[in-house]
Amino acid sequence: MNFTESLNVALTTVSHFNPKKFPGMGKGWKFIPEEHDFRCPNVSITYCNSVRLLALLKKGETCIDGEERIERLKKSDKIRLTADWFLFFWKDLSLIPEEWKKVGTIFFDGDVLLAPDKGRHILSICWFGSEKDKVPYKWACFFRHLSENCFASTPSATFESSILSS
Repeated sequence: MNFTESLNVALTTVSHFNPKKFPGMGKGWKFIPEEHDFRCPNVSITYCNSVRLLALLKKGETCIDGEERIERLKKSDKIRLTADWFLFFWKDLSLIPEEWKKVGTIFFDGDVLLAPDKGRHILSICWFGSEKDKVPYKWACFFRHLSENCFASTPSATFESSILSS
């Protein structure tokens, strides 16, 4: 199956992210509605090639925490990809662009989740492994606490705001 065929199959089975049913989360996890980026379009083949990775460090910074990253994204005109987009890529890893492997971790900041302990988290996918330790590389998902620092190589998945008018 080629990329376009795989993409079409994935799009016919798109579902909405449910933190209560996602492995590792479950009861007590929920969305923080006011943190949802309502500008983010629904998962669609029309938008798949328009995803852009954006790092938000200012000159001289080596890291910022997740709360600061979310605030900077909100102040920009960039559209933050939501949990549904995370789930779309997670359900069919072959749809993740090959160049994302060079980046490592990608944040999906369009939804913030509240854990049972009241910690604020976002979803991320990570190309993870180690040649030295003979751990094969594979995609993994993480729920990142927003108080954690992110580094220069850790971008957010975004759309240009102009995507809404195209």
